Amino acid sequence: PVLAVAVLHNIGQVQYRGGLLRDAIATYEDALSKAERIAAAEEKQQGTMKSDDDDDDDGGSGSKALEISGKGLVASTLNSLGVLHYHASSSEDDSSSVAMDHFRRALDL
Repeated sequence: PVLAVAVLHNIGQVQYRGGLLRDAIATYEDALSKAERIAAAEEKQQGTMKSDDDDDDDGGSGSKALEISGKGLVASTLNSLGVLHYHASSSEDDSSSVAMDHFRRALDL
């Protein structure tokens, strides 16, 4: 699944460079959906690992790396979507505000 997100990023880049901005946005939205599922699964796994490791006192270091990975995918995809919405913006639509929303969500992670 992580590889699928990376491949979708690459497809989105090719679409963007080919002038297919709306297609690129749709591809990155698909990547975001997959990244959010990965992050949710990793968060759930971290909770399971933490309760299993309560007696071990290792700080859950293995599960922390997983959490960062999923959230990193989401943040990276949100950033890319923000850039695409920025490039799609004009005075007649609200793509620039959508771009800022994506950037803010990425920063919150």
